[in-house]
Amino acid sequence: MSNSGLYIKEFEARGKNVPISSLTFYKGCNVVLGKSDTGKTTLYSIIDFVFGKGNADLTLPPEGDGYTDFFLEIHTYDERIYTLRRSISSMSVFVYQCSLSEYNEQQKPTEYSCQGASNINISDFLLSVSNVPTIFSKSSETKNPTKISYSIIRHLSAPPLFQTFHAEPCGPALS
Repeated sequence: MSNSGLYIKEFEARGKNVPISSLTFYKGCNVVLGKSDTGKTTLYSIIDFVFGKGNADLTLPPEGDGYTDFFLEIHTYDERIYTLRRSISSMSVFVYQCSLSEYNEQQKPTEYSCQGASNINISDFLLSVSNVPTIFSKSSETKNPTKISYSIIRHLSAPPLFQTFHAEPCGPALS
């Protein structure tokens, strides 16, 4: 097995006067199922948000009112554990070297910017812990190479979020 990469182990949403909302993932393929309007797309958007995507304005559905802080416990394939925390209206992700169950607000995190131009950004951290080297892309439109972000690598290596499968008959029906 390769020692490159990471996976999400735990997700939590926290806020004042709301219960903690959590979800446990497992190493390998995880499937999130549910009827329409039950939070699947919101969960995916929050995970992207914690991984540094988007601006500081995360829009939640009415059911998300009161939730302000989002946590991901990530495990690397070489057995390192980190907890990432990003708050609504923040352009920073705070990384703690512990599991989510060991997290407390007195611990000193490392702060990473969500802006790619920053010297210390979350994309570089995620690429580093995934053992992915820095990759540059150069197009004919720009003279300077562009650093490939974690978000691009993740989307290239992961299956599409929404995939529709249709059952097709495999052969003639048996009578």
